[in-house]
Amino acid sequence: MKHLLLVVSLLICLFSCQNRNKKQVEKILNDWIGKEIVFPENLNFSIQGMDEIDFSISDSEYKVMVYVDSMGCTSCKLHLSEWERYINYVDSIYSNMIQFLFFFLIKET
Repeated sequence: MKHLLLVVSLLICLFSCQNRNKKQVEKILNDWIGKEIVFPENLNFSIQGMDEIDFSISDSEYKVMVYVDSMGCTSCKLHLSEWERYINYVDSIYSNMIQFLFFFLIKET
């Protein structure tokens, strides 16, 4: 669990908005320490909101969850190329021990 908190802490620091100061980041991290995210049993996964796919969250020892809402510039917040490099790096060290999960809230217009 300590490793998960360390990974989450690192990710929040690396990918947080540039205008946040250190105390704001520390507060966010402290708010999440000791909390547990429980995933519902009946999650539906889809590709671009249309094709439902068969996917299950693995029993990997650690998970990194990224939640992105549709407010503002999603691509600005997401930094997919940086995530890809980071995921490849983590996987090269901890082969299949950490699962990265990306959840998007898409508001229908």
